[in-house]
Amino acid sequence: MGKIDEILIQRNRKREKIRNLLYRYVEEQIPITELPDLEREISVQNQETQQLLFDIMMDEKGEVSNLALLILSENPTPRISHIIEKHLDLPHITGQQRSRLRALLVLHPDEYKKKESPGTHHKMGEILDFIDNFWQMMNPEDIGQIWIDEYHNTPARNKISLLGALFASGSTNYLPIYSVELGSPQVTVSRFVAESLGEMDSEEALRLLKTFPEPRHTGTRLAVEESLKTLRRKKRNGELAPGREKDNIPFFKAYVAEEDSTGFISVIFSRKTMQGSIRFLFALIDRWDRGIINCYGDEAGNTDDFYEMVELLNFQSSMIHYSESKKSYALWLLQEAEKLTLERGYHLLPDYLLWRRLIRDERKVSTRYPVRFGLSCCECGTPIRTVRDEIDAWIIHDIALCPDCIKKKTHCESCRSPLDPQKAYALARSDMAHITVICENCYLKANRKSHPPQ
Repeated sequence: MGKIDEILIQRNRKREKIRNLLYRYVEEQIPITELPDLEREISVQNQETQQLLFDIMMDEKGEVSNLALLILSENPTPRISHIIEKHLDLPHITGQQRSRLRALLVLHPDEYKKKESPGTHHKMGEILDFIDNFWQMMNPEDIGQIWIDEYHNTPARNKISLLGALFASGSTNYLPIYSVELGSPQVTVSRFVAESLGEMDSEEALRLLKTFPEPRHTGTRLAVEESLKTLRRKKRNGELAPGREKDNIPFFKAYVAEEDSTGFISVIFSRKTMQGSIRFLFALIDRWDRGIINCYGDEAGNTDDFYEMVELLNFQSSMIHYSESKKSYALWLLQEAEKLTLERGYHLLPDYLLWRRLIRDERKVSTRYPVRFGLSCCECGTPIRTVRDEIDAWIIHDIALCPDCIKKKTHCESCRSPLDPQKAYALARSDMAHITVICENCYLKANRKSHPPQ
């Protein structure tokens, strides 16, 4: 008997320790990016720890319970899945406890699956109220990232069903998800989101549509225009709830790294929260053709962590260097890259659509900087494409000659003697939008420096 008492005492002490750590995490508003540190501290892979987290999720209230739920959803195991199944069948648990169990099923369906009897069947909408409260403790970008990781590649029909349930809640917590799917290449999805946003009663929905890039597809574009009319009418009538102030965080720093010979530019744009953490957007830009080709966002715990990240990027690369930039220049680069992506027929990346929240409320930069976006053949105007591993055009000083025009260069442009384009010399000057192709003899006579085709 004494041994059992000792085991119970140790278990209660461990539970209290974990509970206190969760409360500290919530009270100090530690960024969600540091959750792995907390998971390691409490040894989340330990079976007893998982059982204690489950007990805390069921017994505690508010954000501590939500935090325990989040940790369990990030570390699913068959054992916890079995416990969920047993508890869902218990008649004495409260409606809120049952909602937490079902929320855990929704947040990690791959591991936590349960075949419920017809009497316990539930629709997704029945648990959205609880999950909506769960999102309150997370940054908008974290919500959107969960959607991208778990649901973005879902077939259109299934995705529309999920989105319909989210829209039915009327919550603005899911706007990061809507911003991702409004730019979806699945036209039925993007149009559904555009139409559904017009049914919301929040200024944040209006804000999203007003600041969103013009959709490529006509159906989605028309739906956006109609929803904007509806939301503007609601605003005039005082029917829209005001937006959240916590999204309005001030600009902090911008950094730019450029590589002229490849047409690549990297941009880091950051904002500083009231808690001192730094949210930043990183974008890799192909200014010749594709616009934004890579993007990710994150949150540094403080300014020192952010500066260390920038220094690490410079240390890891011998080709480019990140230098602090004016806010207007970094914004202009992102705006021009975004425009080029759409003009060239590409889709904006889901991660960019999520993290562009950091720049969406900024006005269009009117200053024109001496950086060229969108490369075309200097002779026929054909857009130069960079989607292949090797670019088959000749590019010198941002002046390009497409493959078809290269083949036509059968004679030296100086002496008119026959030549093989692949053995010719291609010359260009940055102040002249033309590539001159000459033979070796003329090149040697002119004593010009060689510019081999790229």
